[in-house]
Amino acid sequence: MLKLAAFADEISPNLDEQIRVCQANGVKQIELRGVNQINVLDFDLGLRKEIKRKLADSGMVVA
Repeated sequence: MLKLAAFADEISPNLDEQIRVCQANGVKQIELRGVNQINVLDFDLGLRKEIKRKLADSGMVVA
């Protein structure tokens, strides 16, 4: 089955806005590249936990 994913950091650097817009457009998977203008490779443990929680709470996953 084909699943749609988005580069959510192109919507906004803000994770809450990324989630809101993706949900409004029926997108359940994101390609996680950056949040708050921080590259995915530079996420600290606290940010990783926050992202995981927010995605889980919204029913979204990383593609």
